[in-house]
Amino acid sequence: MKRGTRKVTAESDFSEWIFQASELVAFAERLVALEVELARQYGVTWDEIADTLGISRQAAWERFAKPAKRRKTRRQSQAERARKAAWIRDLRNTMGDRVDELIGFWQWREKQQQSETSDLS
Repeated sequence: MKRGTRKVTAESDFSEWIFQASELVAFAERLVALEVELARQYGVTWDEIADTLGISRQAAWERFAKPAKRRKTRRQSQAERARKAAWIRDLRNTMGDRVDELIGFWQWREKQQQSETSDLS
C-alpha cells in the first residue's frame, strides 16, 4: 500500500494513527462524564441523562455514578496502555536491550505507588 512516494507501514503510520484515535476517544469519553457530572449538579435526573444518551437509566447510573469508575473507563485504560507502549517503543529504539532493566524498575515503582494509594483509602 503506498501513499505518495513513501510506503505506508503499520510501524510507521497506522500505530500512531490508531494511538491518536484512541486518545481522542478517551478524551471524548471523559468529556461526556464531566458533562453528566455537571448536569447532575444542576438537578438533571438519571432518567433524563439516560434518554439523552439512548441507554437505560440503570446503564447511565452504572456508567457515571461513581467518580472512580468514570476515571477507569475501558477506553481510558486502553489509551493509557497505548501511551506506555509508545513510550517503551521509543525507549527500545534509543536504549536497545538495556531498556528491559528500566522497564522492570518502572513496573515495580508503579506497583509501589498503587499500593500506597490503596493504603490511604
